[in-house]
Amino acid sequence: MIFLNHMEIGDDEKRAVENCLKSNDISSRGEYLKKCYSWFLEHFGISQMLFTASGSQALELASLLVPYDAEAEVIFSTYSFPSSINPFVVRGFAPVLAEIDDTGCMDIHWLKAAVGPKTRAVVITNYAGKNEHINEIVSYCHENEIMVIEDNAQGFLSYVDDALLGSIGDIGILSFESTKPVSCGEGGAILINRKELWEKTQVLGSNGTTRLLHKKNPEISYTWEMPGLNCCMSDLNAAVLYGQLQHAEQDCMKRLLLAKHYLSRLQKSDFLLPVIQTGWNASMFYMIAANEKASAFCKDYLLQRGIQALAHYGSLRECTMGKKMKYFGNGEAKLFDDRLIRLPLYASLSMEVVDMICDLICNITL
Repeated sequence: MIFLNHMEIGDDEKRAVENCLKSNDISSRGEYLKKCYSWFLEHFGISQMLFTASGSQALELASLLVPYDAEAEVIFSTYSFPSSINPFVVRGFAPVLAEIDDTGCMDIHWLKAAVGPKTRAVVITNYAGKNEHINEIVSYCHENEIMVIEDNAQGFLSYVDDALLGSIGDIGILSFESTKPVSCGEGGAILINRKELWEKTQVLGSNGTTRLLHKKNPEISYTWEMPGLNCCMSDLNAAVLYGQLQHAEQDCMKRLLLAKHYLSRLQKSDFLLPVIQTGWNASMFYMIAANEKASAFCKDYLLQRGIQALAHYGSLRECTMGKKMKYFGNGEAKLFDDRLIRLPLYASLSMEVVDMICDLICNITL
């Protein structure tokens, strides 16, 4: 079976894990976490970030940074994973679903319809590592004093207008789960893009204590200030992540070449193809069938020939939980997912295999 994703583990990761184990310190205070922080600072100038045990945990921390009151609402995309919403629902926010555009990202027109006097934040999902309207969305939200959280689980290394996705909203979320382009098996990070949120983030992410602040400045006394979370990545996971970061940009370039090859080979097929935007990280490749029946036929046809081909999230509006939520849209996420066909894409995938997949697709008679 040729799967959608494949974690690229090489000598860098193996060497880092071996060194980490030899150090006999795989806690959240080890050397490889420091190396990962240094990598982000050196490559992107990012210093206000915390590595977490998962992207979901980073979202849990983000939910604690949004001002809460009994009637507060948070708006979410109908096309995302439940982890984007769960922490806010658990905390007591009233969730509101806004529909997507034809790229799988939140449609700003439905967002504007969903915004009301109780709106405190918007959680936008940068689907497939893209979001061409993100600057427009962030500007609109800030004009209306609404916090923006980027669920950028798929978008690490993607840029929009020379700005790194995850650094455009007030808070950015990264995921290093095993299906993501850069992975440590399970892990994540929260990026804080507003200075006034950074001190509180460090306290909330350290069980509500001033441990991190005290560590940086001994003049700050250690105390328990507020309820918080234990948000930390182990050094063993960080060792794998550090190894991944050494070839992350090269892998991104390889995926982009493969995505462009898919696009070139499938131009004469019966499927709608995505637009490759400048700055995209090529985290996944998908195509859109004319209807649900054609999509199901194509996915089954490829699966029978050893090619994993799948839809994705489904519409949150169609879920048991989603049906209970305030909703703005006309079923766009369901239509998108019904027609979606994701295809294998990862750095070590060969051009020959891509050609073989494209030959199969072009031979399909719908």
